[in-house]
Amino acid sequence: QKYLDALVDRNAAWSIPLDTFVLRVENGLPTALTAADLKLDLYLHVQYSVFTAINNVVWTWNPDGRANVIKAVYDIPVGLGSVPLASSTVDEDFTLTATCKIKRIDAKFSIEPPA
Repeated sequence: QKYLDALVDRNAAWSIPLDTFVLRVENGLPTALTAADLKLDLYLHVQYSVFTAINNVVWTWNPDGRANVIKAVYDIPVGLGSVPLASSTVDEDFTLTATCKIKRIDAKFSIEPPA
């Protein structure tokens, strides 16, 4: 949940429980390799500043029998101020270490017209 919080509140980036080396992959492209990369990226908030909320979150533990994975599927409205631009459905898998730190994030998303 702390990771999702950081998508809309940049200050939450510092409290995400990440492994030192964490790989984030978005639609097949690596976008972070370390906890420092990921936290700074979320804190600087450049691409995330247009996310206005996180809606309809559905969590699944060990989806499809995959151990130590938590899946989150959610909707993100995208906009500038009060002007809606688009929305996105995100399907994200978080692979955890034995100490419950995130060591990998696999995100798939699509962009749709605003809801």
